[in-house]
Amino acid sequence: MKDIAHYFTILQLKPDASLQDVKAAYRRLAFKYHPDLNPSNPKATLKFQEINQAYVYLKNYLKHKPSSPHKQKQSTSPKKSPKQTANKTEFKNASSGRQTFNKSQEEILKEILEDPFARKVFEDIFAQAQTQKTSPTKSLAYFKEIIKSWWINQLNHEQTIYLAPSQIKAGTKIKITINQKFSSKTQVEITIPLNYKIGQPIRLKKLGRKFGPWQGDLYLKIYPKNSN
Repeated sequence: MKDIAHYFTILQLKPDASLQDVKAAYRRLAFKYHPDLNPSNPKATLKFQEINQAYVYLKNYLKHKPSSPHKQKQSTSPKKSPKQTANKTEFKNASSGRQTFNKSQEEILKEILEDPFARKVFEDIFAQAQTQKTSPTKSLAYFKEIIKSWWINQLNHEQTIYLAPSQIKAGTKIKITINQKFSSKTQVEITIPLNYKIGQPIRLKKLGRKFGPWQGDLYLKIYPKNSN
């Protein structure tokens, strides 16, 4: 059974490291071992998985670690969601550093991609891989093997706009501004399809959220503006 000290060792940190130390070490080692930046290193993929795992466990460990017994006694706990309860159970022995870690690779990667800091690390790695003209083949295989369609679905995006009734006609060209979660706004021109029904999602391929070499689809809903 691995304890928390094992994950500090993976990130080359001392046991008293802070969350900022963990983030800095994760970024440095992610660049060092990401398989797309190290195609000649056969151990890069495994090492990269270990780094992701260590980051997730240490981040959660440091967030749940009580600052002092006195503060822990004084704190009051509001009703928690099932996810919060699960996290608390997993890290209930955090102060001793001997808890069990049972997350799957899929769960680890989901937490990585939902974490703003870690996601930015991935984006910067992809940007560097592009400048080095490195193919994201290993990343594609890594993501596909672990998370299958989950992450691609996260890149799909829904947006609702309101137009004058006269504009919502089949064949009409309209300009829209796409508000994407992971990138800047984009303006595009689309044509309302034939047999379009109010509120029916229009699928716009490759206009969803973009992350590295992946891009989802945009599902656009159009409703008439209230004339009042």
